[in-house]
Amino acid sequence: METKTKNIADRIMIVRLGIHQWYPKKIDKKVSKEIADLHGVDQERAGEFHKILVNLSTIRPLQQAYRALRENVHNMTAPWEDGGQRALPAELYYNFCEQLRDDIQTTDRLADEYEGEYAEEIAKAEKELNGLFNQDDYPPPHVMRARFGVDYTFKPVANPDDVRVWGISDDAAAEIETQVRDSINSQVEQAQAHVFNQVVERAQEFIDKVSKFDDEAAASQNDGKGLRLYDSAIGNLRDVILLVLEGMNFTGDQEIETLCKALKKSLSKVNTGKLKISPDVRKKSVADVEKILNKFQGYTS
Repeated sequence: METKTKNIADRIMIVRLGIHQWYPKKIDKKVSKEIADLHGVDQERAGEFHKILVNLSTIRPLQQAYRALRENVHNMTAPWEDGGQRALPAELYYNFCEQLRDDIQTTDRLADEYEGEYAEEIAKAEKELNGLFNQDDYPPPHVMRARFGVDYTFKPVANPDDVRVWGISDDAAAEIETQVRDSINSQVEQAQAHVFNQVVERAQEFIDKVSKFDDEAAASQNDGKGLRLYDSAIGNLRDVILLVLEGMNFTGDQEIETLCKALKKSLSKVNTGKLKISPDVRKKSVADVEKILNKFQGYTS
């Protein structure tokens, strides 16, 4: 594939996401030493004793919300360089910001709710941890709450046609320009490969999940009654197809667009309910997706 670098800076922006959380775990140095001494082992070899400060079930909804936020960001972006930066197509900017804003509202609400429950959780921990409890392990409520949050920044892709460095020769500037261009080309190719691989992986997941369900239904001879086939089996594939067709196609690659349109058409009359009750629908859907994928074997995005 020939990477289309012209105007690439106008079509991609770089996102850096930071997610911060309070982790309710603490190393108990006193107990770590007691365990090492009890067994006559050097403490460094014995390891460290970690305490769980609160009941994890109470904080898990908040942790899951942050995990979902990160997944949504990753679904709408592609890796870019190192350090956790992500490439966002300009076409998806407004959708991305709306989704991120909703997710942050959810995490903020859950963090506020947990702050209100925090004192009660400490009181429970004092009883449950018994002699392991130490009030100093727990930050004040407002400090604990401040440790939860999300920050993000956007920045443009460097324009390889506008490299300006003061005090260097034209030859040196030209060399830097070439390096910048080569780096952008490489990153765009990797981002595009990521998109293609995501489509193929979701399509293969669909094949695997529906085929497994079909095998289980055949073994039980009940046409899927009582068996579980989750909406994500088809939903995840549809989601990535929609993203690509809406703009998650960094170079406008026609092959990837053709792949996604073919998959979208093959799934247009299929839903989880039909897949569950009809062996014929399952077999045809799997066969259609397999046939489409086979056309793209050996394709390198």
